[in-house]
Amino acid sequence: MDTAVLEYAVDEEAGVLDIQHTRTPPEMRGQGVAEKLCDAAFEHARGASLRVLPSCSYVSDRYLPKH
Repeated sequence: MDTAVLEYAVDEEAGVLDIQHTRTPPEMRGQGVAEKLCDAAFEHARGASLRVLPSCSYVSDRYLPKH
């Protein structure tokens, strides 16, 4: 796979966007690709008035402490 992916689920009733997994191919790592995917997901959540559930370890362990 040569595409970076952010997998998520939206629970409209609860108003939650659950970021479940980020996947970045080895040749794209270290370039901020996962961070950009997360930036877009959080921007979408803000625009849709959704809370974010960071199920993905990258989001909870690396992205959120930095942001």
